[in-house]
Order: sequence, then C-alpha cells, then structure tokens
Amino acid sequence: MKNLLVIIAALAVFGCTSVSNPVVQGIQWDTGWYCDGLQLYEKGSAGLVIYQGIEIDADYKTEGISRRWNWGVGEMEDYSVYRYAIVLSNNVARFYDFQLAGDDGKAVRVSTHFCEW
Repeated sequence: MKNLLVIIAALAVFGCTSVSNPVVQGIQWDTGWYCDGLQLYEKGSAGLVIYQGIEIDADYKTEGISRRWNWGVGEMEDYSVYRYAIVLSNNVARFYDFQLAGDDGKAVRVSTHFCEW
C-alpha cells in the first residue's frame, strides 16, 4: 500500500473525460472517469480505482457536487475510518492519505490534480 501512496501522489491528471455505462471487469458501471492513466468507476455505492495496473475496490458516494472513492477500511486502529480517498469536484481530483493525519486529526492532502471534462 505504501507504493500505491507514492504512485498516486506522483500522478499528474490532465484532460479527464466521463463515460456513461462503461464495462470493466465484466461489470457495467454507471459512470467512468478517465484522467491520464487514472480511471474511476461508480455503480451505486461500489467504486473502482485503477492506476498503472493497480486495481482498488472502493466505497463510492456523492457529497453535494463532489464524488468520493474511499478505501483502506480496517487497516488503522479505528476500523470505521478509511485510510485513503480520491475526491473529484469542480474539475479537480484530490488524493488524501488519512494515515498521515497530524495531531489535530485532519487528513493530509497528498496531491491535487486539475481535470477537464
């Protein structure tokens, strides 16, 4: 998982596009987003993140106008907390690493990428 952090932190995302009803891994997703090597999919509350051949099953949800993929449940002391998230909002994709939270408990935003679709 540490390698995943480095990979996503180094990710440069430009030129995202969205597609309705893509089929990936034999599943017809509701929507997919493609951003220079980063692929994000959602179907109900299920999500999938793919980057450089790494496939991550994630929980998906919307928060207002933001779309969010969360993963890494149960790998920290508090099993209700996710370790990682990608949030897509207003043409910006942000990757968060919650295991790097400071003493104040706030998550560390590892990277910000600007997307266009």
